[in-house]
Amino acid sequence: MPKTPTIDARPEPVHLHGAAEKGDVYDLVARLSEEVIRCPAAFTGLLAERPHEVGVDRWARLRSHRATLQKWHDKSIELLAASISGQAPPAVAASFLDHLPDHLGWRHHRSFPLGSVRPPQFFRTDESAEGKLLEVQCPGSLWGVHEILRDAYAVTEHETSLRIPAISAAFSEQLRAVLGTRPFVHHLLDNSSHPAGERYFIHRARSGVSYFGYDPEVRPQECNFVRAHDFPSLLNENFAAERLHRAGEGAQLFDLPPPLCQTRMRHQGRMRSL
Repeated sequence: MPKTPTIDARPEPVHLHGAAEKGDVYDLVARLSEEVIRCPAAFTGLLAERPHEVGVDRWARLRSHRATLQKWHDKSIELLAASISGQAPPAVAASFLDHLPDHLGWRHHRSFPLGSVRPPQFFRTDESAEGKLLEVQCPGSLWGVHEILRDAYAVTEHETSLRIPAISAAFSEQLRAVLGTRPFVHHLLDNSSHPAGERYFIHRARSGVSYFGYDPEVRPQECNFVRAHDFPSLLNENFAAERLHRAGEGAQLFDLPPPLCQTRMRHQGRMRSL
């Protein structure tokens, strides 16, 4: 399981060039985006003058939910494997697979060793109220939005930014713990709803994580962590056949595991022990 982020997990600050570093916050965010990813679109929403800080007690409660969510991931994979093998009602697998073409659905999953699949390591929840889950998204999308806003508040020297852990640095630290070595990541952005924000996050994480397509020393065969924003993207990319073969031999490569047919697993109701 990934470690809890440390408060000291902070990337180097972004230094803007050729302009004052304070002023209109929208202009500041656009210049941060331009500086890091050479386009101004990493954040296009509305901004507050100061961040909203989650209190210590609420943050502790949110962190405590992870164990239940991890059990839910484990149980989902277990039920899918059992239903495909005939040890559980096939209606469970049908809810995952019936809408997919055979080469992505039943035929593919029957040939894959589901018992050796690693559950998602990084994800985020959409909640209508605390503990009321609408979606669990894998991988954790919109991390780039948090990252650029934290960077903006750091430029304006808002004291909260000194206490808020940077997700990019915490991700790097935790991923090293999961893999036991330096991460070499292939992050497929083809179906991301906000690719500019995800690119911002990738660039901010590169001090501790190497990315295929960004760092020249990374070749696709060396990637030890592959993530996408939907399941079919993992099977349609150029290196899918080789990676699935390696996964079939026991290699743990995927953040979004192959048996889960969607990145958004809907769960109506309150979180509870599974």
